[in-house]
Amino acid sequence: MLNKIIWREDAVISVKLRDGLHMLAQMRRNHLMQFFNIRSSDGVWANVDLSNIEPIFCIFVAEHKFKSLFERWVAAEDAKPSACEIPRRMLSAEILLPGDDGRVPFNVQLIELGDDLEAWSAQVVRSGITKDDLDVIYRHELDGMYGDAEKLKKRLIRFFDTGVNWNDELSFIFPGIPLPPPQK
Repeated sequence: MLNKIIWREDAVISVKLRDGLHMLAQMRRNHLMQFFNIRSSDGVWANVDLSNIEPIFCIFVAEHKFKSLFERWVAAEDAKPSACEIPRRMLSAEILLPGDDGRVPFNVQLIELGDDLEAWSAQVVRSGITKDDLDVIYRHELDGMYGDAEKLKKRLIRFFDTGVNWNDELSFIFPGIPLPPPQK
């Protein structure tokens, strides 16, 4: 486990999810961290080029909250950082006033982050995303900051065990929505 986490753009980190399951993540820009579909049983990495590895997702993180998962920095000669474009489209959920039924509704928009990669300055691509827009929901991450190591760990383990990539917060925003199909 790393003693201290300081944001280092493009740094690659070995993430330990459980004994026998390690994966790689990369610090991108502005606290966006990208997680990759690559696993190791021992956390030893060599000759990996993350530009050639399928990303699982890219989210805003409060990196200091994940010290328990972040095992070690990985040298660039062992895992070359991805040079692929950072995903810029995300879902943004605004809480509205509760309805007569007591439910808390959300206004969900598909946004595109600008060059500063800040959610507050993003442009709206599409408003009024509903649970009928499954393809949009399944393909985009929420723009909020992830700060719970156990939730992130649970999400990544579910992905590696089942192939299902799902942020449980979306089940709260879109009650009754089905989980996406497993990725191959």
